[in-house]
Amino acid sequence: MKLAGSLSVLFVALHAHSAHADDRDDKRECVAESDSGQRLRDSGKLLEAQRAFVACAAESCPAIVRTDCGAWLSAVVPRIPSLVISLRDSTGQDIPPAKLWIDGKIVTDGAAGNALQLDPGPHTLRIQHASDLLEERVTLADGEQGRLVRFVIPVDRPTSLTSKPPDTRAWALAGSSLVALGVAVGLGLSARADRTDLSRTCGQRCSDAQLAPVRQKLLIGDIALGVSALSAGGAIWFWLTAAPGPVASAQASMTLPTFVTASGNF
Repeated sequence: MKLAGSLSVLFVALHAHSAHADDRDDKRECVAESDSGQRLRDSGKLLEAQRAFVACAAESCPAIVRTDCGAWLSAVVPRIPSLVISLRDSTGQDIPPAKLWIDGKIVTDGAAGNALQLDPGPHTLRIQHASDLLEERVTLADGEQGRLVRFVIPVDRPTSLTSKPPDTRAWALAGSSLVALGVAVGLGLSARADRTDLSRTCGQRCSDAQLAPVRQKLLIGDIALGVSALSAGGAIWFWLTAAPGPVASAQASMTLPTFVTASGNF
């Protein structure tokens, strides 16, 4: 019985000593937070000072320390500046940023228009939206609240299809195409008429000398038709390359007339 009683007394004593030591450690930590908060406040690091004053104003700290830290906390909170980030396109529409960095550190709660608390002084803001990366430098004053920082992303507008006057070579080739086309049509009609006349006079008994002019007209007509097609293609190429911007961005179409050439066994 005596041994059991002695052990109980020893346990209580050790527990009391441990609790007393923990209490002394808590008090020392409270004082340390109090001192740290004052140093941080005086150096302009208000956010860290706020966290230190919250710690030393806890119920576990001595009353005198708790009272001082509570007063310092009440004084430092209104001094902490804040800003709000606005991201819009050039038409005024709000758009959410993909990423936001402040002083090189990525921030997640400022993308939705929330107020961000920062220490007084200069800060670098960087926003990324799609492939656009924007940067802004701001200096916040002590106690400045709700500073609005605007970022504007330009909107791509469609390229105008208005072209400058076509190259003179386009006009020249277009004219050549029309002339050659007229020659081809004229020779084709003339060859048809000559062939009709020969059919009435000699039919299948026409000599090579009689048929030679008809064949020559058809040959020259075919050559003229080829020249007309090549000239038209060149004119179209010069016309398209005279327009500003990529040719692929504009849709152009042109329908060429279809001509039927005369053919026969001559």
